[in-house]
This record gives sequence, C-alpha cells and structure tokens, in this order.
Amino acid sequence: EETVPTTVATEPTVAVVETTEATEPPTTAPTEPPEEHFVITLAGDCTLGTMPRHKDASNGFHEMMAGDYKYPFANVVEYFENDDFTMVNLESVLADSGYAADKTFNFRGPTAYTAILTGSSVEAVTLANNHTQDFGQEGYASTTQALRDANLPYVEKDSTLLYTTDSGLVIGVYAGCFDFDEKDMKADIAALRQQGAEIVIAALHWGNEGQYRPTKAQTKLGYAAIDAGADIVYGHHPHVLQKIEHYNNGVIFYSLGNLSFG
Repeated sequence: EETVPTTVATEPTVAVVETTEATEPPTTAPTEPPEEHFVITLAGDCTLGTMPRHKDASNGFHEMMAGDYKYPFANVVEYFENDDFTMVNLESVLADSGYAADKTFNFRGPTAYTAILTGSSVEAVTLANNHTQDFGQEGYASTTQALRDANLPYVEKDSTLLYTTDSGLVIGVYAGCFDFDEKDMKADIAALRQQGAEIVIAALHWGNEGQYRPTKAQTKLGYAAIDAGADIVYGHHPHVLQKIEHYNNGVIFYSLGNLSFG
C-alpha cells in the first residue's frame, strides 16, 4: 500500500509577556549653541597730518591725498569694511589752528580729516599716545570735539570704552600710555568684564621707537593685562613691527608698526 503523507496545519505561537516595571521617558541630549565668528581689525599708528611747516610739501600727506579722503586707507579698506570692528591708534591732533608744544615733532591735520576715518569704516580710535597733546590742551580738545562731531568713538589715556558692534558683540577697550599704573590697569580691565564686555582689548602705547624686540617692561605689562582678563594686547609706538606672542589664552601684539603716517 502506498502511504499518503498527512499535512497538519499549526497555529503560530505568540509569547506575550506583561510587565509592571516603570520605564523612563527617552532623554534628549542638550544641543550646543551654534558657533559665532567675529572679525576684529587692529591697525598700527596713524598720523593723519604732518608737521605744519610741511603741510604744502609736494610729496606731503595733504598734496598726495589731493582731497580724496579715502586715499590713506585705499589698499586696506576691504578688510575694514568686511569686519565687525576696526580700531586704529590716532597719533596726531585734529585742529584747524593752534600753537605747537615745545617738542621735536608736532603732528596736526585739519578737523575735516575725520572723514578719512569715517569714510573707511574705522569704528573707534585710541588717543592714548604721545602726540595727541602736540598742540596743547586746546589741540586735544579740538581733536575730541571733532571725533564727537563725526560720531566716532574714542578711548583716552587711562580710560575705557564699551562698544557694541552691529553684529551684537560687546567689546571693551582699556587704553594706556607709558607711565602705567599696573594696579589701575588691572582694575579697569576687570571692570570691563563686569560691565558685559565679551572681548577685552588692552591698547598699550609703550616700548622704544625703532626697536624690533619688546622690552622686559613690555612683556611684564602685557602678561599682567592678559592675566587681568584682557583677550588681546594691542601695542603701538615703536613704529616698527614687533613679535606676536600667545600667552595664557590671550594674544599680545607688541607693536603693529605704522599704517598711515603723514
């Protein structure tokens, strides 16, 4: 006999497990805020003018400019316009008249020269240097008034400035010149942080003219500024370039040399 196989249908087996154990809701990892990038431009000494007796020299600042106030910064204006903040050391007097102080060099340009700065996207200047008093207190008063009339922020010797960029960055600047009181400098830098500065710049007029190496005094003071909370030390006065040093999460530009020197 032939045997016919028999097929048996079976139901699938399903195992059901019940649990009374509590389950935690899924957690979401905190998201980091997006990075923000800002560009700050710090430029060297700018003497917008010259010795009065050289004002009309054929190869002098006034004649070379020929009424074009964009001429002095023409080759760098693209950097100034495409950053968040540009600052220069204004090492001259802006006055239409006045008597020179008894010193070897006295630099002056007319008050209209503020247009050189405002027309080239310079946001602020430091006046903490050894030439803003070249024409006495009257010349200094003329300079500060001309800057105010041009709505151009400035920082004076042993003073501070808070500036908020169009991009929302709050910048604090401390400015000093030669006879530094280290304790006061540190206090001013700390105060800028307390006032909300997100970036602090110490603009220091120091060192020796024509010397390519910073002095020990510069190094000591630069370290002190960074240790007090400054992010950047912006050095000027030697009129030549000096080294750049990274120190304790900050950077020290010992001297940025000359930029536009009439």
